[in-house]
Amino acid sequence: MLLFERFGLAEQLSNNKLRLLADGPIRGLYTQEAPIHLNAEGVSKLAEEASLAPRCIVIIDSYSKLTAPLGLKEAASEFAGPLGDLQEALAPYGCTLVVIHHSGHGRAGEGAVSASRGTSALPASVSQIVSLDWLNRSRGGNDQRVVLQTQRRGGEPIHLLLEQQEAGWISHGDAAEVFAEQQVAEAEGRLQDRQADALEFVREQWEMSRQRTNSNELVEELDLRGANASRKARRTLEQLYPKGSATKLKGGNPEWAGGLVLAGRSKGRGRQDVLFIPTIRGDRCDPSIRDDKRRTRRDP
Repeated sequence: MLLFERFGLAEQLSNNKLRLLADGPIRGLYTQEAPIHLNAEGVSKLAEEASLAPRCIVIIDSYSKLTAPLGLKEAASEFAGPLGDLQEALAPYGCTLVVIHHSGHGRAGEGAVSASRGTSALPASVSQIVSLDWLNRSRGGNDQRVVLQTQRRGGEPIHLLLEQQEAGWISHGDAAEVFAEQQVAEAEGRLQDRQADALEFVREQWEMSRQRTNSNELVEELDLRGANASRKARRTLEQLYPKGSATKLKGGNPEWAGGLVLAGRSKGRGRQDVLFIPTIRGDRCDPSIRDDKRRTRRDP
């Protein structure tokens, strides 16, 4: 009830108790003190109330609580039975049914369907699944952002980053971009010294003059010596691929996968020279790899 009061759906009485607004949008409320369960009697009662408010929204919070007295095991397919009964009972009245079900232990970060606790028959019974999870649950801290993921029949999934504030929820945009940035940051944190120096040099060349980097330039920058110096530089640059799920440019056309560097082969010199550029966090980096546009370090 405190949450209802916060959003203007309930009012405080003189005895400090709360009650729903008489003319508010909430038509009925069952609580732990005055519960309802999804047995035959409870389903019938909800259908009766829905008949008085066609096209209403019915919220079940939580499914496990409302089915607890029925003695059903969550891992058994029969656990989804009461949901099917309720769906059939509400169908004539055009109601929207929202069912809250918690994720399994240790599965909160998985996809919307996989994270659902117990039998897979439950998520299979609904047309859309919405999963909510803290963005940085495992990192601790005070990050209040929440990742919203959806899966539904015949539609593209949605990934949003949300945050609850006093006035309600605000959106921080597409969560996929935040995930990509986190993966890149984590990958950078695992780089060895030479790899980190190579990445810094590639980024510096690109940011200052849009200059692409090859292994020979890295040899000079890192002062690598010996007969295998060029091979070491090339290997160091290529090690940046798996560190951030990076990709290569094939035929000069970028295939974005989000990572630390992209690479493409220049053409027309009688040999193929591998050129590296940094990926740009949160953006698509779309350079063309062409000999006539490539500079050398000595160019003005």
